[in-house]
Amino acid sequence: MLERITGWSIRHPWLVLAGWVVLLAVVLGGLGSVRTVPTAQEDFRFGESGRMDALTARAGVVNRHQEMAHIGPAPGQAWDATEAGAAAEELSRAWRADPLVADVAPPATSQVDGSLLITATLRAPATDLDVDADSLASDLRQVAAEHPSVKLQQVGTISSEKAINDTVTRDLQQSERTSLPVTLVIMIAVFGSLIAAGLPVLVAGVSVATATGLAGVLSHVYPQDPSVMSMIVLFGMAVGVDYSLFYLKREREERARGHATPDAVRLAARTSGHAILTSGIAVAVALSGLLIMDFAAFDSLALGAFSVLVAAVLASLTLLPALLLRLGRWTDRLRIPGLGGRLAVVERARRRGVPVPPQPPSRLARLVAPVVRRPVAALLIGGAVVTALAAPALTLRTMSGSYDSMPADSPVVRAVRSLERSFPAQGTPAEVVTTYDRSSAEAKAAAGRELGRVAERAEAVGWQVAGEPRFTRGVAVLPLASTARSGSTRLATEVDELRDIAAAELSGPSSQHGITGYAANSLDMSRHLDARMPWAIAAVLALTAVMMSLTFSSVRIGLVTTVLNLASVGVALGVLAAVFQSDAGARLLHFTNTGAVRDWVPMFLFSVLVGLSMDYHVFV
Repeated sequence: MLERITGWSIRHPWLVLAGWVVLLAVVLGGLGSVRTVPTAQEDFRFGESGRMDALTARAGVVNRHQEMAHIGPAPGQAWDATEAGAAAEELSRAWRADPLVADVAPPATSQVDGSLLITATLRAPATDLDVDADSLASDLRQVAAEHPSVKLQQVGTISSEKAINDTVTRDLQQSERTSLPVTLVIMIAVFGSLIAAGLPVLVAGVSVATATGLAGVLSHVYPQDPSVMSMIVLFGMAVGVDYSLFYLKREREERARGHATPDAVRLAARTSGHAILTSGIAVAVALSGLLIMDFAAFDSLALGAFSVLVAAVLASLTLLPALLLRLGRWTDRLRIPGLGGRLAVVERARRRGVPVPPQPPSRLARLVAPVVRRPVAALLIGGAVVTALAAPALTLRTMSGSYDSMPADSPVVRAVRSLERSFPAQGTPAEVVTTYDRSSAEAKAAAGRELGRVAERAEAVGWQVAGEPRFTRGVAVLPLASTARSGSTRLATEVDELRDIAAAELSGPSSQHGITGYAANSLDMSRHLDARMPWAIAAVLALTAVMMSLTFSSVRIGLVTTVLNLASVGVALGVLAAVFQSDAGARLLHFTNTGAVRDWVPMFLFSVLVGLSMDYHVFV
């Protein structure tokens, strides 16, 4: 089948090239304009916190965005309460005049250090993720410039999220910008020719462009996570270069043996082409583990990876053969002196009319020779190295997202930490939710008394009461805050204790009750991922073992592949734990050691690594 596809591409190269041009024009020009559906807050509801969040949303309980200004002494300046009060008054007046703002509370004074806090409640509900608070930040900068003896720092649901997204986006874009030139340099070193080196990069670029254009359409199946586009670029460069590299290298080897270009392309299709198709299916099977996790971000990442994977396979099996045929021996032009390998030697001998010298063993062949001669010893040594590298994976710890995963010197992290020290009640938020009979005043009063008892007991275990209970259409909500940092073991313990208190105190007839808010949401999400992960891992390993067994008609190959997949993942997670949970790694790579990695990282790495591991097993 692959030879027929490649044969048609060879016979009609201009049709193939024109077809890809038309496809890109349709995908980027037409489908690329389809409105993208982003992930929303309701896509990340898990467990009890998710049920309570949905309950309050149905009742019409509206949490609105809040932006806060923390006013403290400027570095090296003595605290000037009068100056701080004047700055607070000016900023409050400016924020009240902003059309985004619904209300500005009077300045609150810290009982810890006397600093001031201004809280502006915006008109937009917290579910609206497209609010721009730049006007508030502009007002704050203007007031800060007029009062240099005090320091004004803005913290809020919008400004903090924007700062985090800007940091992540900047880092991902840097990765994207770095990947292309590094890949091109590697290809030049491999092929020794600028044209040959550019072909894998071109195929990868076409694959990425195709998947990018389809992203808006696919978001109507699974809402799109903000990181999907970076995933498409980086994963597309990986598999696109991978597949076309193997194909092109095999085609060059066949030409080095004396085959004409059309025959060399057909032989490459019979060998590397078959491996590309099998590898594409293997990678898709591995990525299916992300869908089993029932996590919106993973769903959209998997779909983005699927789309660029399909594009890379199709481009490698149709576009690349057509390009190779049209270019012919021009593929090897613009050669870099000293590079090019065996094909360069053959071409020079043919041009000079001298016999082709025998091919000496390659460096890789010399490297593998001891392994071939002493396979048992090589297995024992390799197994020992793999075990040593994988051992730290047993100490791997995960944590939910928090400001601890941001650079400690970033302005938003400094502002949040300063606010938490001065106003503990502005810590990690949680909400106690209970229902009551909305037609009965006595039931409403009883719900208030129950929440009062919850507040008293919650304060005894470290919670801060962050406001008065709110009553809306039969649902009562008590806001709390914890001084424990998000993602910490202490916060998880406090949430569990709070749930026990709520279960004991909110036990009225037909009452629904529970804990929601950021503290509970992040904990429930981590536990959801932990519970799903064993099933996803087992499914991926079983499917890949069956697929490899059927592909090669060998159960042994399926079992060996499974063991090697686990070894690859074990080494990766072991190195991850050793580097990112150690102070030495933090000093080497210049990051803040949190003692844990993000909770979504292990499963994401597992799926990608198993896919790439299978990729190379198939080629071998």
